[in-house]
Amino acid sequence: MDKEQEKLLIGGAVVVGLFVAGKSILQGLGFIKSNEEKARDAANDAAMDSGYQAAIANQNPTKTAAEWSSIAGAIYEDLKYTALSDNKSDAGYQLARVQNDADVYTLIKLFGKRQEYTFGLPLGDQKSLFTFVSTNLSPTTIAAINDNYRRKNIKFRW
Repeated sequence: MDKEQEKLLIGGAVVVGLFVAGKSILQGLGFIKSNEEKARDAANDAAMDSGYQAAIANQNPTKTAAEWSSIAGAIYEDLKYTALSDNKSDAGYQLARVQNDADVYTLIKLFGKRQEYTFGLPLGDQKSLFTFVSTNLSPTTIAAINDNYRRKNIKFRW
């Protein structure tokens, strides 16, 4: 093996090593999802779709899809910036507007997945409403919302 081939071989090995190490680092920082995270997200999406179908089969949403979409947008605007200019009290109010399980699942479905930001920069992958609520609202606020749902005989809990 001559010097030129040796350099190419070493260079190729370095590139492959950086790719593998870089991928692990990016997964650790949450920029790239691991296969386990992708599988968990797919299972969560399937469970939400199943819950939505069951709720819609038994109940009708109390508002139109346009109204729930507007409420989902308001919640997103309230929580999209991590810790800065969050309006957590309004987000809690918006979440408490639901009247039945069909409303909850409709709201979740219309929220979809959206990007969270920290200091104006995207923070990880897009997140579902469930993730926004669980990571941005305090346990006390979530407990109050869940209590509100309990009083309305809503089965869903954050």
